[in-house]
Amino acid sequence: MAVNSVKLTSALVMKVKTGVDGKGNDIFKNITFKRVNPGVVKEDVFAVAQVYHQYLLFQ
Repeated sequence: MAVNSVKLTSALVMKVKTGVDGKGNDIFKNITFKRVNPGVVKEDVFAVAQVYHQYLLFQ
């Protein structure tokens, strides 16, 4: 029996450090980029994520 799959939607979810709480624990936030083209190669999505990472670094 053959199995076919069709990707209908895709999203990029990035977990970003946004700060530190009073006890010194890291605080994280998920940022979701919806409606990513399902036909895009995963290496291209990763390259875009790396660019966003540069701007989302916790200072």
